Amino acid sequence: GANARLDVARGHAGAAALAALAPSVVQLRAQTERLAVQIQSQQTRLGPAHPDARSLSRQFAEAERALKSEVARVVAATEAEQNAAIDRVAALEAELRRAQQDEDRAAKAGIPLEALERDLAAARSQLQAVLERKQQTAQQAAVETSEAREISQALPPTQQSSPRTLQVMAAS
Repeated sequence: GANARLDVARGHAGAAALAALAPSVVQLRAQTERLAVQIQSQQTRLGPAHPDARSLSRQFAEAERALKSEVARVVAATEAEQNAAIDRVAALEAELRRAQQDEDRAAKAGIPLEALERDLAAARSQLQAVLERKQQTAQQAAVETSEAREISQALPPTQQSSPRTLQVMAAS
């Protein structure tokens, strides 16, 4: 990610990682290396005081300044990208925390609601049982008709029917 590119741009990675840098930096490094080889060749052939060797040395110094400037630009851009990524991560983490807090509040609010729903279900089942029992009782009352009929009105007896005292005394 951004950290790896920043390390490469700062020179903390090996030469193989240079390919990950901006093409402009790669080109400037290649140009600087070619100039260094040419300077070495000119100085050994013509000497360091020769005008062509001095001209190459000036070109080399200018190429190194351009390279340092380009590396600084790439590092600054990569640091800005890294800071933006850090900011995005921080914003996403804050959003995640808010979402977790919202979820926790919703879960806590849901607990009393679930208890009320259970109570409602229990009351509903009790009411259903009472209604079913009432309906069964009404059906039984409709089916069970008494076969006893009132023929006449009952009259109180005129004399005592029990115990028969006269018969009990005679038997004793």
